[in-house]
Amino acid sequence: MQKSVIAIAAVALAVFGCASADTVNPTTVDGLEGYTLRVIHPGEMLPMIYQSGRVNITVDKDNKITAVSFF
Repeated sequence: MQKSVIAIAAVALAVFGCASADTVNPTTVDGLEGYTLRVIHPGEMLPMIYQSGRVNITVDKDNKITAVSFF
């Protein structure tokens, strides 16, 4: 499971890069060390609890990455 999430994160970083120029976010897979990775599927219920150091990877029904956010 962890390897597949890291693979998804690698693709996400390659496609989307940093969230904004104003923040310091990882731009490589090695930069994700220490972050919690969460894949969000369509219709999935999520708690709205802030967690520092979490990377949210949103995918569509075909598991294609549609968004990456750093919270």
